[in-house]
Amino acid sequence: MAVTKTRSCAWRFLSLVSCLLLLVVSDRVSATCFPAIFNFGDSSSDTGGNHAAFPEATAAEFPPYGQTYFGSPQARYSDGRLYIDFLTEVFGMRYLDPYLQSVTSDFSTGVNFAIAWSTAQKITDYKSVFPLVSQVTQFQLFKKEVAEVLGGASTMLGERGITLFPNLTTTSSTLQSNADVNQHPYKTLYKKLFGRQNATVTGTADTTTQDLPLKVALEGARRVPLMESFDQGLYIISVGTSDIFAGIQKQQTLLQIEESLPNIVTAISDAVTTIYNEGARNIIVGGMGPIGCLPVQLTVISYSPTDLDNFGCLAPWNTLARSYNVLLKQQLSNLTTLLPSANIIYMDNYQLQHNLVFNGTDNGITGGLKACCGVPSTYNFNEIVQCGETGIVNGGLYLESVTCADPNGYSIWDGYHYTEAANRYFVQQLLSGNFFDPPFSLTPANCTTIAI
Repeated sequence: MAVTKTRSCAWRFLSLVSCLLLLVVSDRVSATCFPAIFNFGDSSSDTGGNHAAFPEATAAEFPPYGQTYFGSPQARYSDGRLYIDFLTEVFGMRYLDPYLQSVTSDFSTGVNFAIAWSTAQKITDYKSVFPLVSQVTQFQLFKKEVAEVLGGASTMLGERGITLFPNLTTTSSTLQSNADVNQHPYKTLYKKLFGRQNATVTGTADTTTQDLPLKVALEGARRVPLMESFDQGLYIISVGTSDIFAGIQKQQTLLQIEESLPNIVTAISDAVTTIYNEGARNIIVGGMGPIGCLPVQLTVISYSPTDLDNFGCLAPWNTLARSYNVLLKQQLSNLTTLLPSANIIYMDNYQLQHNLVFNGTDNGITGGLKACCGVPSTYNFNEIVQCGETGIVNGGLYLESVTCADPNGYSIWDGYHYTEAANRYFVQQLLSGNFFDPPFSLTPANCTTIAI
């Protein structure tokens, strides 16, 4: 067992420059795209939730995580941006702040409920304390509190005779064609009232920077989505892999884990139904990737050569993933009948990820099944000494994690998660309209996007 296990530095040494990189994104959103994104998931899309819940206790808070794009750790389980980061970039949004983040949060274009190790089911004796049902409950509370914040701000404006949409006969739906088309109206009003543009606002003359109660109300209102964003927004649920890892950790057999697949599907189905009842209409649900190709599986699980497929992956575990995906697709199809007003879309993570790992040479990715960051070995993964760590194991053997020279040449970052290069590829492929069932476009007609 490990006697010593260390990392080179802590989250608190995060550079100011890298903090600013998270914030230098536009407040503007294409009026014809989705006004907000609400994300539920695990470490593959966790933008800091685990750090907020357990500060200085998560791997992603330490180098070399974050090195490729941010230059330092950003509580993301990758060398740089995640697929959810690239998706927000495409729409010109700021990166999604985690729901649990206590300061500097701006949820005007969505919120991220994803937290590392989250499972679909409630599982005891496992790392996850935020299963999907908890994330959905957080969403329900968030929506309720947003309504209160916006309602309070609206009341204050009415009391002061200030019109939120002074040039319009209706509210935000008409705002789509106004000169301020892409601006959050409360952000615009806040700048006009409490910035240098306050002379242009219709209202009482004493509504200036001295009106502290109004300033506080608008400060909150400009940092949350409009209520119609809950109906018009994009919802993403991608969770389930940690349920499999939980079974492995509990030393369950493959058959035992397979028997739990319907429970995972039911938990996701329940989540979809709940957010639908809260107004969600565009819901993407991610399937399970080829877990038998991950370095962690290929290192931790005992197997014989006959268990490997032609790609060098663990065939029984990939079969498990495909079986789960069949169950999930069937249940989503059932939900489409039960919830007719919703677009419920299956996202084929299996083919998306498998195609990259084994056809990635066209994208300059040649790392195959090896992790970029880890203890040098067949798959560059060690269960005890992982990415960014050093350790003394087995009574004296010193091990040190090494990071590859060019993460852009690898699809797998640390044995569990994908590199920034892989995450960029995933979003590029999704934008092409592939890997959705039924067919679904992330970029409706007249939706203005930014190339990544």
